[in-house]
Amino acid sequence: MTLLADLYRLGERLEAGGQLHPEGFENAPCHLMVHLIGDGTITSVVQTDKNTRRLRPRLKRSGSKPPPLLVSDKLLYVAAWPKTIKPEDGDKAAARHADYLALIDQALETPEAIADWAALTAIRAAVADPARLQAVIRAAVDEPSKGWEGCSEWNVDFTVDHQPVFDPHGVVAPMLSLTAFWTQRQAS
Repeated sequence: MTLLADLYRLGERLEAGGQLHPEGFENAPCHLMVHLIGDGTITSVVQTDKNTRRLRPRLKRSGSKPPPLLVSDKLLYVAAWPKTIKPEDGDKAAARHADYLALIDQALETPEAIADWAALTAIRAAVADPARLQAVIRAAVDEPSKGWEGCSEWNVDFTVDHQPVFDPHGVVAPMLSLTAFWTQRQAS
């Protein structure tokens, strides 16, 4: 009984300290923060330090056509950033970006998205033109010492009107409908 009580108290402390997150989400490394205003205009892109972590949907990807994550994902998906300069990598990046846009569109069509429509449409507008998004990122971020190849694996997250898109406790930006959408999608 003491062990169970101790676990319960630990859970309460973690929750009070903001260290628990919804089922189906994880705290993952974040390499770039893209700040938007409500119409999807990019106000800034910031390269974060190596210890920055942000809440995002958890998904184990594998196979020849791995699915995108909702909102927060790698540059490969968000900006069609190819792994290398080979044409076939460009084609794969374009396909992953199309999948990413389709997932946002699917989320926008669900009844759960009503409360989060503004944030989703802002992100959709910001990433609609991957060449423009790539140019904005290249202008805002110092080129890595090894060049831009490999940056396709960088994780990207967004804020819309200074609010994080996923907030684990609904304190800043309650994206509960997105959480519900993501949880339902993972269950099916």
